Amino acid sequence: MKTRWLLYLLFLSLFTSLWAQPIQPVPEVWGTDTWDGTQWQQLSRVTYSFDADCLAFEILSEFVDFDTGQLQNASLSTLTYDSNDLPTFVLTQIWDVDTQTFVDELRTTITNDGTNILQSTNERFDNGIWQNDSRITNIFNAGAVTEILEETWDIDNSVWVNETRTLITYNANGLLDIETSQNWDTMNSVWVNDIRVIFSYLSNPNDKQQTLKTESWEGGQWINSRLLTYTYDGNNFVVASKEDQWNLATMQYENSQQAFYTNNSEGFVTEVIRQSWFSVTSTWLNSSRESRSYPACASLATNSFEGKELLVYPNPADHTLYLHSADQAIDDVQLVDLSGREVYATTANMLDISIDVSAWAPGVYFLRWSDGVNRYSKKLIIAH
Repeated sequence: MKTRWLLYLLFLSLFTSLWAQPIQPVPEVWGTDTWDGTQWQQLSRVTYSFDADCLAFEILSEFVDFDTGQLQNASLSTLTYDSNDLPTFVLTQIWDVDTQTFVDELRTTITNDGTNILQSTNERFDNGIWQNDSRITNIFNAGAVTEILEETWDIDNSVWVNETRTLITYNANGLLDIETSQNWDTMNSVWVNDIRVIFSYLSNPNDKQQTLKTESWEGGQWINSRLLTYTYDGNNFVVASKEDQWNLATMQYENSQQAFYTNNSEGFVTEVIRQSWFSVTSTWLNSSRESRSYPACASLATNSFEGKELLVYPNPADHTLYLHSADQAIDDVQLVDLSGREVYATTANMLDISIDVSAWAPGVYFLRWSDGVNRYSKKLIIAH
């Protein structure tokens, strides 16, 4: 018997968690526990393996076997990338309990234009052959995705048919403004509104999500559905979120779910405790807990150095690595290897810094630095 239903539940929980919080780097280990009323019980674990470029090339998903209380394999995904570090192929296998092996389930072929992912096509392994299943097409305008089209494969007619699409607009700062999901009406061959998500942001900094308001299309108009609100600390790290559900009878939002986040020093979420509102006793009850750890290279997911003239050369470096800033002093520089071990650090507040790397072992390193306000990072290679 294949653990297919476990795989589907896992993907659902992962994507729900990702959508319900600001973007975070890919963790190395992502564990999920459930609350049994008195204590936390382990439910699942996802382990990511990274290559020298800090790209996740393997994802192992495990679920707890409730009969034995032990983790059991659920799925294994293997990813392939091109020279631009964009994914081109994903093979997903699920665990067959009877044979104790991973067996083919889904494969995804991904195309891109060198910068953006244009289309991903899913094929499912059925009766010993790969068959078209679904595909997603991203449509861009001026470098930003404005429409996501999802289609399914009509086996009888051997043709792709519309399923859903998402229309995306952006605000003046280039951030998400409104996402409108629509379903395809086969009978009338038209798109029909389904769900709309409206994003709002803090005034300072203006790139932090403040609320996500979800509305449903009913009776020819948009009706309030849910409201998700984020809370940040003094470092602009997310520390809490609260989801309220719209009550049509009272015409107001009511408690539904909330989450509390613990972050490391770089703002990466290391723990999330989720609670659900129990209206009978008017109390919040624990529902799930997530724990995450990150690889040393996770800092690459932090702020980019756009708009600032920092020159790092040569890369690859042999004897000396040079850092030059044209407009702002470089402060708090740190270099770490793939294991996360610090090999160099300085708090020099200068426009130019030179680092002797002649004695360093060849390989991939990660440069982290600060401009006094934000932290940035860059991958570099030492080659002798």
